[in-house]
Amino acid sequence: MLPTPNKASVCSRFCPILFKKDFNNKNTELLDLEYKMVFAVGTLDSIYIYDTQSIIPRSIITNIHCQPITDLSWNGSLLLAASSSDGYISFVIFDKNELGEPISPELIEDEKTRTQFQNYLNVDINKNIQKVQNGII
Repeated sequence: MLPTPNKASVCSRFCPILFKKDFNNKNTELLDLEYKMVFAVGTLDSIYIYDTQSIIPRSIITNIHCQPITDLSWNGSLLLAASSSDGYISFVIFDKNELGEPISPELIEDEKTRTQFQNYLNVDINKNIQKVQNGII
């Protein structure tokens, strides 16, 4: 169970990028993994950003829509999109390494996870984020 005060959770999405663990983190880990994962939980009126090293949210985003949030979607580790029933989509843009330092696929011991992560990284999905940050789009 994760804390999302006052409102029910309606969706959750994991960031597709895996991150190096923060060994200075004293919080209780949710999952015992060789890497850290970041995920967003959407409630009726807020977005909570968690990672697998803590039950305490890294960030809370509120009051971005007039109607309930309906879905979330990640584009790499730099962009999170949130849609709502009012017809709007909001974008949360993260700075490079704000969520953590991405892990190199070679450091992942589990072969299936390493292959899936490498396949994801081979897609040029993050070029669009770089274009947004550079003011091209």
